[in-house]
Amino acid sequence: MPRLIMSDCGPPPKLKNAVPIDGSLTESFRPLQSVIYKCLEGFYNIDGKVDVTTCLSDSTWSPIEEFCDPRCRKPKSSKFAELKGGERKHFYRIGTTLTYICRPGYNSIPGISQLITCLESRTWSALPVFCERKSCGHPGKPKYGDVVILTDLLYTAKVTFTCEKGYKLIGSPSTKCVLKGDRVEWEAKLPQCQRSTEGTTEETVKKKPGVKNIAAIIVGLSLGALILAIVIILALFFLLKHLR
Repeated sequence: MPRLIMSDCGPPPKLKNAVPIDGSLTESFRPLQSVIYKCLEGFYNIDGKVDVTTCLSDSTWSPIEEFCDPRCRKPKSSKFAELKGGERKHFYRIGTTLTYICRPGYNSIPGISQLITCLESRTWSALPVFCERKSCGHPGKPKYGDVVILTDLLYTAKVTFTCEKGYKLIGSPSTKCVLKGDRVEWEAKLPQCQRSTEGTTEETVKKKPGVKNIAAIIVGLSLGALILAIVIILALFFLLKHLR
């Protein structure tokens, strides 16, 4: 009886930008055995092409084409800008150009590019800083008080308020430059500095030392007049006694 010899397809086809998932390229394969490929890093099967080949009964592999293309992954988000049109793709072809626009709270800087390009290296070109924070303007300062600017007067900045000695702050002690619609403005209203009622009498006396002086003079005059009256009375008493 003749011996049945099983056909062998040999190692699977080599692809430029993909390798078998199990990493084997040298093993022999029997009919109906399949090999699934995965793309190398930086390459992606975007178009849904066939990524598997099967050993056929005639010891050949089923056709498989290059299915992995170099792509750039979705660009990273930016603090000051976002993709125009809300692009939501995960991969982009080499040479693709995307446009950014400033986020709310920022103004674009004239003359600076707002574009990035997917390069041959499968990375994106650097995104220029083409946006700057909007300004809330000077918040003003309360009467009998002052404003402390911690950093600047631009979007997200914070300032605090203080009052002169003898005054207390009525309102928020600080405010932040926040987004309102497509504009920026100070979050809290300008506070007021109101004269403090605590220790008013004592402070008034300290600030007006003449009050104490006048009181002392009045007391002194009163005592002097009393003593003088006593002296006069005693003198009259002894004078009358001597005349008798």
